[in-house]
Amino acid sequence: MPNRTSLPAFQIGRFFAVAYIPGRYSPPGPKLGPTGFLGLYFAKAPEHPRYSFHTVALDGRQPAYSAVRPEDASLEFAVIWGLIHYEIPVGQWRPFPADTPERQALRKARPVGDYDRERRLLGAVLYQARVRLLLFSLPEVAPMFRARLRSESAIRNDAAERDEVFRSVGLKPRER
Repeated sequence: MPNRTSLPAFQIGRFFAVAYIPGRYSPPGPKLGPTGFLGLYFAKAPEHPRYSFHTVALDGRQPAYSAVRPEDASLEFAVIWGLIHYEIPVGQWRPFPADTPERQALRKARPVGDYDRERRLLGAVLYQARVRLLLFSLPEVAPMFRARLRSESAIRNDAAERDEVFRSVGLKPRER
């Protein structure tokens, strides 16, 4: 069990930490920001996004925040969002230990059952990401499918596919 000083804040306003990873904030520009944590937080409040990422410095300051959109996103989507936007590999997230002090905060805010569900979802994701490391070691074998990956410019230049993606998320495709 990690020492309390080695964890970000469990509760930030109406947000509750589900997972975290230690590291260092990297704001735009040449200088690195403070050492601390990136936390994946859950909120069950209509005025807040369900999932968000909070950067928390070791001194408690919060230099950055980002909300996961859309608001009806799942925990799995939030973890993928973290991979895309923060380059955090799925299996690297650490579950926030929810013991007695955290349970009291949850009871007071009333999202106990919802939070427990989020922890189970996170556990299922981490289990899948880590199962090969945790249970057994496989010999190196070729993948069962080899994808032919496209370059970023090929993806960017595929107007038909871009329009399809835009429509699938409710956006109007760009005029050609």
